[in-house]
Amino acid sequence: MQRDSAAEPVAGTWVTVHRVARDSAGPLDSTRTDAGGAYVLRYRPFGSDDAIYFVSTRYGGVAYFTSPLREPVVKGESAEISVFDTTSKPVPMTVRGRHLIVSAPDARGARDVIEVYEISNDSSVTLLDREDAPRGTWSVPLPAGARDFRVREGEVPADALLLAGSRAVLHMPFAPGLKQIAFSYSLAPERFPLTVASERNTSVFEVLVEDPHATVQGPRMAAVDPVLVEGRSFRRFLGQDVPAGARIVVDAPAPQPPWTRWIVPALLALLGLAMVSALAMSRRRPALASRAPTPIAPEPVVDTDAAHLAQRIASLDDAFEREAAPSVEAREAYERTRATLKSELSDALARVGASH
Repeated sequence: MQRDSAAEPVAGTWVTVHRVARDSAGPLDSTRTDAGGAYVLRYRPFGSDDAIYFVSTRYGGVAYFTSPLREPVVKGESAEISVFDTTSKPVPMTVRGRHLIVSAPDARGARDVIEVYEISNDSSVTLLDREDAPRGTWSVPLPAGARDFRVREGEVPADALLLAGSRAVLHMPFAPGLKQIAFSYSLAPERFPLTVASERNTSVFEVLVEDPHATVQGPRMAAVDPVLVEGRSFRRFLGQDVPAGARIVVDAPAPQPPWTRWIVPALLALLGLAMVSALAMSRRRPALASRAPTPIAPEPVVDTDAAHLAQRIASLDDAFEREAAPSVEAREAYERTRATLKSELSDALARVGASH
């Protein structure tokens, strides 16, 4: 195991292999890293074919995970976990991408809005969430009148992104590299034209509006070719290197037939996630070196939602196991949360199965 900031081996740290599936979930085996930060784990796969296997570790009080292990022999980058020192002081954060998707109006004239951010912690340390920090590790304002706030598919759990007054606030450790954060809300017709502010410099600012007469105005914003998503046409506007303080005005006056079905995965695919993956890989540095193969069964392709839910269950179990004497209330809260996550994971795995 290695600290990413200094590439120093971290010896004697526990790593644990987990299995999460619809039939059961839990740790399978653990071992300690050796003097060079390497580890070896062997186990026998069992149960349903939808099972997800991954390895976790805890460093500086923060849990870190591998990606889902997909091959019969996993080593090298696929078996690595990047770990970092921590800080509670501000670190440089960059908005690599911001995407604003505005639907056609419903029967009442209200429009649904999805916002997707690609946020990069450009430091070499994990930013911790302080109890006395009202804006968490990251936050962003919502437009006046936003209602029905909801966390969407992304890289943060729903219970970590909260609505606090007029801001969406992230309460979780933020490790170096990129995170994709997505949420939605609805706006009444009188809230248009909609003005959104850019609090930070934004590398790529994209606006999609399901309205042939929509206009978007703001610094460095320009109309580009429309796009189709699930058979629906969106006007598309794109800005490069939009400066902090910029005001983007979205006007969508023309009525359209009601839109009642968001297909979020298709939208997210449209938003250039290949760029996110490339950026993430460019910031990735080796942490845990697997010294020997880790035999597992071949895995089906696991969608991002299922993988994140599996990691959240493992992290929840890990945190609860560290409680020396949990209260009855704490145990009940743990069991309720775990049951909810497991139900969500079952649904996510069912979607994966239905797609194959």
